[in-house]
Amino acid sequence: MTLDLTKIAGTLTGLASEAAKRESATSLEELTETFLAVETPELNRRLDTARTSWLLARPSASFQATEPAPAPPSDYSVVASDGSFILPDRHAPARYFIINIGKVVLRYGSDPYAEIEAEPSMFFREEELYVPAEVRRIPVTGAVLGFKRAAEELGSVADVAVRQTTPTMALQDGTLILWGLETQAESVQEWVLDQFIGAMNLLRDHDVPVASYISAPGSKNVVHSLRVWRCDYPLRGQPVNCDDCHIRVLTQKHIPACQPIPDVDDRFVFEQIARLRPGER
Repeated sequence: MTLDLTKIAGTLTGLASEAAKRESATSLEELTETFLAVETPELNRRLDTARTSWLLARPSASFQATEPAPAPPSDYSVVASDGSFILPDRHAPARYFIINIGKVVLRYGSDPYAEIEAEPSMFFREEELYVPAEVRRIPVTGAVLGFKRAAEELGSVADVAVRQTTPTMALQDGTLILWGLETQAESVQEWVLDQFIGAMNLLRDHDVPVASYISAPGSKNVVHSLRVWRCDYPLRGQPVNCDDCHIRVLTQKHIPACQPIPDVDDRFVFEQIARLRPGER
C-alpha cells in the first residue's frame, strides 16, 4: 500500500524540535565541561570497578590529548575484501550455499596499480553443509553462514595482503568484533574462530595492520565513559553501579548524576567537542 506522506507531514516539526533539543546549547555546555574535566588516572580507576551494561572506552593517554595522523610512506598498498552469500534452499533439488568474496588491491606511489576481482565458492559436499561437531550436526545456514562469511572475508584479505611488496594496510567492512558469536554453540565458535584468529595472526606476523570501516558509526563508548566520570557514586566511596542506579530511578525517583550528558554518538564528541581535524585521533 502506498505511503501517504501528507498524513505524517505535520509531525516533521516535532521531529525537528526533538533533534534540536538533543543538541541544545545547555547539553553541549554540559558535555564540553565534562570532557575537559576528565582526569585520566581517576577515570581509569573508576573503569576498573564500574558495573555497566554497555561498552566503555579506556584512554591510554590523556583523555583530551590529540594525535595527528603520521605521513604515509611514499609507496604503500591498501587491500580490502567484502563478501555476500546465497543461503541453502531446502526446497531446491540439491542443497548448497555460495560465498562470494570481492577483493580490491590499490597500490599508491611510484608504481600505482589496481586490481579488483570477485571469487565465488560453492559448498555442496555433505561435510561442508554442516559445522564439524562430535555430538550434534549444525547446518550452515542463517547466522552461522554470516559468521562463516566474515571469517572467509578476513582470510581472503590476509592472503592477499601478505603477498604485497610495499607497506600494506588491510580493510574490512563493518566491525571486527563477531557480535552474536557467543550465543552460538561451542562447535560453531571454534569453527569460525579458528579461521578468523588464524587470519589475524597471519596479518600480525607480517606487520599488516587491519581496520574495519563504518561510514556512519553509532558507537557511544567514549560518551559512556563520560557518564562514568559524571557518576556521583565514587564521591560516596562506592564503585560506579549503573544497575543499582537504575533501580533507584525506578523506586526512589533518583536523578542520575550523568543525566545532563546528551544522547549523542562518539563521532559527535570527536567533531564538535574535541574538534579533531581530519586524520587525528
